[in-house]
Amino acid sequence: NAHRLLALAEAQGDGQIAAAEILNDAPLFPIQGRDLLALGVPKGQKIGTYLQLLEEYWLAGDCQADKGNLLAFFAALQHS
Repeated sequence: NAHRLLALAEAQGDGQIAAAEILNDAPLFPIQGRDLLALGVPKGQKIGTYLQLLEEYWLAGDCQADKGNLLAFFAALQHS
């Protein structure tokens, strides 16, 4: 879908519009730093590191994991 939209818009000379539409259709990463803070992770660089790890896991799963799945994965990592 996204590739077709982009190709069509580029053929019509509207690459910027296509990029904006693709971004509107992109799924949003469901975890934020405050979610990890609520789990007791201290403020600081670890939050960013953990968010990056969780996002990589989420992307590897084709963005299918929801917030609950990601937090369960994070908890499992903390106990391993």
